[in-house]
Amino acid sequence: MKDDIKDAIIPDPRSLEAKELDHLHEDLYGGLPVTWTEKPKDKWFRTSQRNQDGSNSCLHQSGAGALEAILLSIESAATYQLRKDTTQAGDFLQDIGDILYNQGTILESVTPSQNMTDPQLDSISLPKFLNIKATGYRTINSITIDAVAEAVQGYGNCILVFSSNSDEWQITPVYLGTPTTFGHAIWATDFTLLNGVKTLICNDAAGQFSSPTGVRLITEDFLNKRCRGAMYLLGAKVTPIPTSPATLPFLTDMSYGQSSPEIARLQAFLAKLGYFTYPENTGYYGEISRQAVYAFQQKYVSPLSAWSSFVVWYYKGKFCSGMTRAALNKLV
Repeated sequence: MKDDIKDAIIPDPRSLEAKELDHLHEDLYGGLPVTWTEKPKDKWFRTSQRNQDGSNSCLHQSGAGALEAILLSIESAATYQLRKDTTQAGDFLQDIGDILYNQGTILESVTPSQNMTDPQLDSISLPKFLNIKATGYRTINSITIDAVAEAVQGYGNCILVFSSNSDEWQITPVYLGTPTTFGHAIWATDFTLLNGVKTLICNDAAGQFSSPTGVRLITEDFLNKRCRGAMYLLGAKVTPIPTSPATLPFLTDMSYGQSSPEIARLQAFLAKLGYFTYPENTGYYGEISRQAVYAFQQKYVSPLSAWSSFVVWYYKGKFCSGMTRAALNKLV
């Protein structure tokens, strides 16, 4: 197996004084001790499977996954373009906490962040209003499997950074002592005894390369040998998006033959851009709307990639979803 996972973790550039201000798990955790028991596989708690494709966005995907573990029903975007140094590929652990606490993110359905390369992720402009934020985060300095399990037990998540290589990085990674070739982040959402061994149930946005379902089972031995960073989010808050049509993102898919108020708003927006020419916003996605969406897609969607060009040509404006909504929301 080739090394498909990229080295996406950069050294923490902060000063010692800044690092000393981190809120530490070992100083602040006041929850109950962890009890390790066997948990059936169908009872493991996991978030939705993410796919970072060829990008170095593993930390940001992990942060978004950690938010999802807290919010349960909300899938948030991985805001890779907000990293501290966009000239570098990848990021460092604590910057994810700072971004999610100070700036935030938004729904994945508003700003897609899956199956993209670094340049594609960097080219996406996020909406000015980011309505999902972390309420805080803590760093685990003395990384043990019990400390990580405490974080998961108390807060539902823990982002973990590892050094490893493709020979080790299987569904259940095994320490081989061989030179490491990448730094990579995943997020833990559950824990169990697996054949009597303490094991963290983790999610991996690059899992498609060695774990088709995106699950990664981290044992105590591998954590002790290869983990070099751990941090968890304390909570999340969601602020309602302003309802003004001028600022409200398009959140739902629309398609040919449908009728809805959202389609009427789409028609009004496309009319301002000069694509929808009918004298009233009917709310019906018919031939005039299809032509307007197709004209919009040809200018704002198809230049992004060969794949998006093919999708635009093939469907010719019959759907307003995915890449098209992302392009619309960029203008919003």
